[in-house]
Amino acid sequence: MAETIEYQQFEPPAAANGALPGGDVDLSRLSDIPMELSVEIGRTHMTVGETLDLRVGSVVALERLAGETADLLVNGTAIARGEVVVIDEQYGLRITEILDGSPDGDEQPPATAAFAGAPLADAPRLLKIVRALAENSPSAAPIFDEMVTMTEHWLERADEARPDRPAVDRRIRAALISAMASGIPLLHEQLSRTVGADIFGAEGGRLVALGLLDIYSHPLISSEDAAAGETGID
Repeated sequence: MAETIEYQQFEPPAAANGALPGGDVDLSRLSDIPMELSVEIGRTHMTVGETLDLRVGSVVALERLAGETADLLVNGTAIARGEVVVIDEQYGLRITEILDGSPDGDEQPPATAAFAGAPLADAPRLLKIVRALAENSPSAAPIFDEMVTMTEHWLERADEARPDRPAVDRRIRAALISAMASGIPLLHEQLSRTVGADIFGAEGGRLVALGLLDIYSHPLISSEDAAAGETGID
């Protein structure tokens, strides 16, 4: 005789500033991960034919005026500007401006940073981190591993309230959550277009935070459908 099993639903504990469970995470844990820095003095666009015509002695004009500041890039993302200097026969950069990471110049970090458990004030730095992941930089693996470890701590508490046994290892689930979290700031332009407001702004960030909280507080599929899906996979 078959019996109907009632699965208990649990609500994640509330957190400040609309953050999801897990609380604030100290991103200083990532401070020892090496990052590649480079200085860019300018760019230009050329056709394939123009590129093939380049020879020794050819001069390529850049889309930047003489005397303008150069960009300091971390894993391909501009974080500062400065003046090129020479130090003991080596080139250097004297920083004159720190970029805050917001597209409009105002320091308005996206509420999506809370999805990864980071304080909202660290959102610009978080955006640079996920860009490094997308570009598969040399530091991508240790950064992602640390994100997964931080997410595991949240899942450990959530698993204690589960009436059933997880289908896969906690670290696999943490990796999937970390990957999805990284996609939100990376796709901020498309997400902002769909939401109808810039997710880096107050209204867009509010809508994203509310949407994430709603998703995480309600099951997307029933326990019966999940069980049937697991049976089909096996």
